[in-house]
Amino acid sequence: QPSLSHAIAQMEKELGVPLFEKNGRNTMLTPFGREFLSCAEHTLSTLDDGIASLQRSARGSGLIRLGFVLLDDLAQRKVDLLFCSKPQDDLKFTAVPVQKQELVVIVPQNHPLAARSAKDGICLSDTASYPHIYFTKTSGIRSVIDDMFHKENVIPNIVYETEEDEVIAGLVAQDFGIAVVPYMDLLSKLPVRILPILSPDYERNFYLVHDGSVYMPPAVENFRNFVLNRIS
Repeated sequence: QPSLSHAIAQMEKELGVPLFEKNGRNTMLTPFGREFLSCAEHTLSTLDDGIASLQRSARGSGLIRLGFVLLDDLAQRKVDLLFCSKPQDDLKFTAVPVQKQELVVIVPQNHPLAARSAKDGICLSDTASYPHIYFTKTSGIRSVIDDMFHKENVIPNIVYETEEDEVIAGLVAQDFGIAVVPYMDLLSKLPVRILPILSPDYERNFYLVHDGSVYMPPAVENFRNFVLNRIS
């Protein structure tokens, strides 16, 4: 009782208003006390909700933020997991290959290279004299395509750069240039010629990437394990 009375006195001194008052033998809340009680109950309810939310997260429930292609989103912690090309080693991300992806050359239907048969394919050296729509340096696939041209001793004539493969496909369809892109179903719906790459040899893997220096919530870890178990 003395400790409680002292705590109440200290609180009233700090707040500058009385919280309790005597009513005969009983002690009752003042209007200030009733107002403060409402705030305290709301605070405790919010705290209980927060504890329950964290407990659900610890059991594996929660939000999984997935990203595609853009390594900057992972570096800035906007996403938890990223599906993209292999990141540069200096980024120190953890990357696991989950799928192989075919790269193709796409050209407008009225382009000189469009006369080639899709069955015959094309060598990247044959594209050297034509303007290219290219991926930006922030895109994971940029280094893969750069390496392919390097193997052919070709410096591509880059006229536009963008991060999105759908945008590149759209620009090619509008006759802004040609491009090397991952094969995707969208290409069959656009007015472009799709040519398999005969040379150089390449291997383009799609990776599941995360930042190992950042805590991985159980929900994210469970999803990552699910994906890796599906490909094993």
